[in-house]
This record gives sequence, structure tokens and C-alpha cells, in this order.
Amino acid sequence: LLEETKFVLFIAFDIIDAKPSFDDLVGIDPLNDYKKYILKVNTNDTNLFLVSGQIVYLEGDLIENGKTIEVRYIKNGYKINEYFPTYNDIKYFYQNSSDPYAFYCMFGPFFSKEDYDLTVFNNVIREVANKNPHCFIINGPFFSTENTKVKYGELDTEKGMKSVLDLIKKEFEQKRTKIIICPGISDNENYYPIPQPSFDKVNDEFNIYKNQGTRSEIIFFSNPQIFQFNETFVGLANFDTIKDTVFNSVHAKEINTFEKACEMILYQRNLYPILPNTLQQNSERNQEKTISMNLSNYKFLSFDENSQPDIILTNSALKPCAKKIHGTVFINCGSFVRGKNYDQIAKITLYSPTEKMTDVNKRIKVEFIKINASNNNNNLNSKKKNN
Repeated sequence: LLEETKFVLFIAFDIIDAKPSFDDLVGIDPLNDYKKYILKVNTNDTNLFLVSGQIVYLEGDLIENGKTIEVRYIKNGYKINEYFPTYNDIKYFYQNSSDPYAFYCMFGPFFSKEDYDLTVFNNVIREVANKNPHCFIINGPFFSTENTKVKYGELDTEKGMKSVLDLIKKEFEQKRTKIIICPGISDNENYYPIPQPSFDKVNDEFNIYKNQGTRSEIIFFSNPQIFQFNETFVGLANFDTIKDTVFNSVHAKEINTFEKACEMILYQRNLYPILPNTLQQNSERNQEKTISMNLSNYKFLSFDENSQPDIILTNSALKPCAKKIHGTVFINCGSFVRGKNYDQIAKITLYSPTEKMTDVNKRIKVEFIKINASNNNNNLNSKKKNN
């Protein structure tokens, strides 16, 4: 392919602290001392979706003394990676049964920015425990730095985190459920850039929750993390990679940006396929809009062609949904709390593959369960929306 292609470039934008436009589009040539070219593309191309950091193969004509490429043909490139997107070893969960593998997944925050009330969260923990699923994935932020009380030091967040883990330990100690705890990017007790280490790597005192001596088990994940349920690979990315990818792109007007952002994750084989972000992280007004990244550990966000997830779980501000994109099912689970209102969690059921049903999209059921905060005895009593 390289012999047939005139240029192999990284996409970038000549702009700081703003959403890019086609006028800002440039290409960086890593094979030619990182020379920069201005790119002129056909903006009427209905499939056009270009993201900062993306590798592309293109053909075109050099104009303006070799400083500009007038692009005739452009195609997505695949990055070649050798790493799993995790600080920890890949996790494996096996079930020696033909029964469907059922798990719940919810993403914080679990209370609004203005208050501190874990009543509904605690009730939902108890309700899921009563359902006794195979697995329960609980993603932060648990005590977000965006919360007013946390921001001004009015809450002991280490004590609060331990109380949350104590409740989980108590409610699930006689259950079969494996509990997965994953940090969020604004967690006060895990305030690290992505990729984030797991809670037990940050605070040794959390290790006591891992070995309970009961059927249930608490497992601490890094953010992001790849793991495996039987034969199914799952990627967990607790940050808004979809929205950020769309923001750091130029694209055709009539295009499904959610699907294209998901495609970019697969093409670039990276759970955060943006480098660099055009929004400046040191800008005070953008601190809550940007995701801090540890570039020295950028490799831990990547996956190779043999570990491409069958399912990717994430939490985006975009509308919750489940969609198959090039063989991978992307599930935007939504948030436990959105703004000042309680929103939803997700229930996912995986069925064992058969000769006629091998693709994961044909053997998965996704249910979005609205949280009914007014019913303290049954907060998950509202109707389910199936995908």
C-alpha cells in the first residue's frame, strides 16, 4: 500500500483553544522530518471525517512551492500497536455454564455537583445485589472534584470511598457477583491523567477489599482496561472519548458523527484516538472540558489487532445507545446522574456462541434502566429500553 500511496501523514490542526475547521487542516509527514503540509480536501466528500492524530494514506498534488497538498484521494490508516490498554494485566472471567452471562454497568457521578446524597446510590447497590448478577461494573467518579463540597475540602473523600466499598462488601458478600471498580477522571481519590491506575495502586488501604473470603470479589480496574468474559473481549473507557473525538475533527455536514468517532477508535486502535487535543488543558475555562493525558503512558490506551474488543463500554454526553461498528458493539451506558437529575444504568446479557450465532452483536442484549429516585424501595422500577 505504501508503494501505491504518495503520502503517509498524521492529521493535525493549526489552531489552539478552539474547534478546528477545514482551514486549519494540516498533515505531518513522519517519514520526512515531520514536515508540515497544508491540506486542501474536497469538503463535499460525504464520508470525510478527519481527527487530530489520525494516520491517513493520501494521493494529491504539491502546490504553492511544495507547502500545500491538493488532495485527490484519502484513506484511513491503521495504527500498528503492541500494547494492551491497561496498567494491569488483562483480566479473565470464566463461567462453566451455558447460562447467559448477565452484568450491570453504571457510570458516575452518583450525586450532583451541588449536593452530597448517596441514598439513591446505596439503594441501587442493594437492588442489584438482590438480582445476583454474574458481574457488576461500577465506574467513577465516586467523589468528583467538580462537586462543590469536594472542591472546597468539606468532604473526607477517602473515608467516603471506604464507606462505599464497605457497603458493597456487605451487600454482596453472599453473592456470586464479581464487583469491578473503575476510577473516573475527576475522582478526588484517584486524580491522575489517563491512563489512570486502579484505586488499589493509589492507596494501599483499598487492598483489604480485594480478598473477602466470600463468594463475591472486588476487583480494581485501571482506566481504561481490557478484560474478557469467556470468549468475549470487552474494553472499558471511563471518559468521553466519543465527544472529544467529534470535537477534534473536521467532517462532512451530513454524517453520523457517533459512528465515525467509534470507527476512529478502531482505525487508530486506541481508546482515546486524539493527539493532541485542540483545547488547551491549562486554560482555566477548559479544565472541566478537557481530559488530561500522561503522554509517557500513551501506549496503555492502545490495543493490537488480536485484542480488538468485541464490546466497548463508555460514558458519553451524547445519547445513550448500543451500536455495532465494524464487528465491535459500542455501548454508551449514560450516567447515574446527569446534571441535577438521576438518569440510568445498563444491564448487559451475553449469550453463549453457537454455530448459527457467533457474532457478539447477535448474542448480546442491552437494556437501559431508568432510575426512579422517588421510590426508595425500588429505584430500578421504571421501564427498560432495550437495544
